[in-house]
Amino acid sequence: VRQVVGPTRTPSPPAPRSVVRTVAIRPAVASPPTILHTPGQSVRSLSPLTESSTRMFDPTMVCEPFEVDPSCLLRGAVGDQCNGFYADGPRVFSKIGYNRCALVLSTKGYTSGFTYWEFIDRIPRGSVGFRVGVVPRSASTALNVDGDILDNEGHGAWFTHGAGGVELEARIGVALDLRYRTGRLLFFVNGEFAHATVEGIPKDRPLYPAFSSPGKQGVELTMCTPTAMVAPDLKRHAEAEGRYAAERGRFGQGQVLLPPARLADSAAQVAQAHTGTTVEVPSHVRDTVDVQLGDALLFVDAAPIETVEGGEWFFEVDDPSVLAQDVFYRHQEYDFQTSEGEQRVVLRIAFKFVCVGVGVTWLRGVLAAERPTTWPAAIKVEVSE
Repeated sequence: VRQVVGPTRTPSPPAPRSVVRTVAIRPAVASPPTILHTPGQSVRSLSPLTESSTRMFDPTMVCEPFEVDPSCLLRGAVGDQCNGFYADGPRVFSKIGYNRCALVLSTKGYTSGFTYWEFIDRIPRGSVGFRVGVVPRSASTALNVDGDILDNEGHGAWFTHGAGGVELEARIGVALDLRYRTGRLLFFVNGEFAHATVEGIPKDRPLYPAFSSPGKQGVELTMCTPTAMVAPDLKRHAEAEGRYAAERGRFGQGQVLLPPARLADSAAQVAQAHTGTTVEVPSHVRDTVDVQLGDALLFVDAAPIETVEGGEWFFEVDDPSVLAQDVFYRHQEYDFQTSEGEQRVVLRIAFKFVCVGVGVTWLRGVLAAERPTTWPAAIKVEVSE
């Protein structure tokens, strides 16, 4: 296996059934260019918060509908080569194009308070991923509407229609808590904890509610933005969040967890789906990786043994229908490195992720004592046929 981006400390473990080929990795864009489908202001003055008459479990939470920013929408004739969102009726928007991300923002941004909004799933059939969250905006910040929330320095969580209770008419809720030193995002499906929380969000710029998705061929991705909402029960959410954190953090250091029997077949299918090349990606890479269906990413790292004691690797993939971890593959070995005449012990690791579907997703990995609530920057993975 050839290293794609190779610091000297990157391991090269064996990868069976792998064929080396040249892989294109595109540099990440530091500042996304200003791209607007139609002329108009990409940044607006903030509208004052208005109290909603909707019943609330927390008196400080305000329910505000997601008001689609029309300058983010496609205008005029919409063809097969278009990429973006278009208005499909009052408070309804749909995705045009697939395998390329598009972004739509709300007209309101927030710098304080506790705000909740919802999307209603109107996807009739199929499986497709999307992200909900916030994007920071300012007069000097360009907005790339042909990118994901993360491409625009935003924060959010990934959902997949057809998984985790996200189905036709499901309510996907987002709560933005800006009452403290840093911001926090809570996520809900039909009013219940959605197994995702984002903390530590900077408050240096107004934060605008956002929705993004690459779409998927053959799937009609349509969302509705309701005005009538019921605020979620935050106490029940906090209890579920605590149970989830305890569940995910209950395993000790160094344990290799094989899938339960009921998941063994699907895990084997992921392992057998590796029919192409192997692309070695060091842990510090934050560029876009272009791969093909059937390829595998080998996430590799090497670090002094004293820095990894007491920790383990945790991973998160936004869309497992595009990229899935081969849980049967894990490479770990000790090695010696000599630097400035001193010899030190390093731990080399490798984890494999297989490209099981065509689309766009993000991979995050972090070495920590317990599963994090805030993840580092992600590796963007684009899988083509």
